[in-house]
Amino acid sequence: MNTIVENDYNENNVITVGRDDKNDIVIDYPQVSSIHAKFIIDESGNIYLEDLESTNGTYINNRRIKTVSKVHLEDNILFGSISFNMKILEPWLNSKSAYESDKANPYSSDSQYSVQPYMNSSGYDAETNETQEKKFNLSQLNFFKIFVFTMFIVIGISYLYKHDIANINSLAKNLISKGNNDLSKKLPQSQNQKNDIHSKQSNNIVNHSKPEENNTKTEKEKSYELLENKKGLIQCGETLVGQIKNASDVQVIKFHAQAGEIAAVAVYPMDVSNQFHPCWQVISPARNILKVSYDKWVCSGNHDYILPDSGLYHIKVKDNKQMYSGNFAIRLEPVNATFNGAQSPAQMIECGKTTFGNIPFNNASDSYRFSARSGEKIMISAHRNSLSALFKPCWQLRDPVGNIIKYGYNPTVCSGNSSYILPYDGDYTIRVFDNDFNGKGDYTIRLEPVSAYLNGQSTCATLIVPDKPIHEEIRYPNESKAFTFHKHHTMASIKVIKDSPSASFNPCWALYDASGEIIKTGYRTSVCSGKPSYNLLSEGPYMIRVWDKNLDSPGKFKITLF
Repeated sequence: MNTIVENDYNENNVITVGRDDKNDIVIDYPQVSSIHAKFIIDESGNIYLEDLESTNGTYINNRRIKTVSKVHLEDNILFGSISFNMKILEPWLNSKSAYESDKANPYSSDSQYSVQPYMNSSGYDAETNETQEKKFNLSQLNFFKIFVFTMFIVIGISYLYKHDIANINSLAKNLISKGNNDLSKKLPQSQNQKNDIHSKQSNNIVNHSKPEENNTKTEKEKSYELLENKKGLIQCGETLVGQIKNASDVQVIKFHAQAGEIAAVAVYPMDVSNQFHPCWQVISPARNILKVSYDKWVCSGNHDYILPDSGLYHIKVKDNKQMYSGNFAIRLEPVNATFNGAQSPAQMIECGKTTFGNIPFNNASDSYRFSARSGEKIMISAHRNSLSALFKPCWQLRDPVGNIIKYGYNPTVCSGNSSYILPYDGDYTIRVFDNDFNGKGDYTIRLEPVSAYLNGQSTCATLIVPDKPIHEEIRYPNESKAFTFHKHHTMASIKVIKDSPSASFNPCWALYDASGEIIKTGYRTSVCSGKPSYNLLSEGPYMIRVWDKNLDSPGKFKITLF
């Protein structure tokens, strides 16, 4: 989805975004907070974005922002699960007839900027084949541009959750006609408008239009910084774009690390339509090639490297046959709790909150970290939130030194939710990747407490008290919700009933003591109906966990403690 962001800026040039009607841009969706974030535009037209302590966070290019951050054209912005690309509209050329036909209409083409749905990326001139940096012209922005932004957000949500192309096109036409008595008839035609929406690629809820043949830079490449701009140096947690200009070339990328750390490296061609197939190898500061199995060169997948030395490492990239040239993306991802002697740059995952992520290209992975203490118990779940049938997110849990913590006998989990007893104090890493490393797309991931404490403190579980029902919701498959309480009587009863019209949703629950050990009711470890009673032997705290019986259906429920 090519979302175009323009607005009638208020006196302070601040635009608020959120679910509440009082915001300048209203996104009525559960993952967006009431007052989620704000855009700030300075006098020079530069755009900045600030998160306003939202629940699900604000992201620029898949990285959560903690401070006021500058936004550039082509940046991917994520509010909760609502994603779009920053665009600025091209001047509306050749629109004289439309202007003359309705000069009094405030939504007609007399504005320098206007709506161009499904056009080329802004800043790219198809005739001159050049990219140009643009900034907002504040004096020419008007109310209609708020409407345009909202229209594209609605189209994007409809596309992701309804998958109905006909309804989307109808919705777009209806929205346009509301603003301008059939404005759609006045839109200028372009070659790109002939492209059907079916040809768009869905990634991060953004449809990237296919570049012109003479444009050597794809949409994805514009999302990442070029290696040449970083002098060939890649930071951990960073994705960069490199280029093999001549078939026989070898591109060299450098990074710093300390002995004993573990890093994951992934490389993938930006354009899979040609025959260019990049392979890579990692060389230690002592000039030794770090092999994967017995192979010096790796051409697929995502591989961990245990780094033997402290110092400067080199990653060499070449075409598999050294017969073809092309552009590639390379990502360096942390695996253990530290990198280059400092804390891992992996994104912190918050207990009890659904986090939205994206695998941007094949072979790539994401990393999340959290702090915990020995003996604590947690639950991890992930779910595909993308239309791609090829994409199946899986996850691994790594201890502070990078060792895999297995779920039963499985080092990798790709369905359901998995519980883990944590063996050490320190920072743990969750890695998310496609099952076969040949898919990409959006996903959700959730860290839920099972024991009553996480990192030595009371968990994020919702406090429940006797005889006061709580209404909650499982919003994504594989997820669960946690509740906590202290002993009031020697016996306790729990009742959970469905509070949703979904026929497939069937809430089940289990009770745990403070250490995360399950407490049976009779011979049953979990219950999906009735009002079972439990013997409470200690003062607590106790934990209740609720999930869908088959882990495949979202739904609302009501839980009551007696």
